Amino acid sequence: MARIAVLGAGAWGTAIACALSSRLEVALWARDRAQAEEISASRKNDRYL
Repeated sequence: MARIAVLGAGAWGTAIACALSSRLEVALWARDRAQAEEISASRKNDRYL
């Protein structure tokens, strides 16, 4: 499976990552470590979506 990185875990970055995740392996990069850990643990971005 092809891989892609999305830089930015805001609303747009999360939406793009979600849209691409059905056909690509996606790495979502966040500026804030706590936010990145929260998204990684819950597999959701409640702050923006």
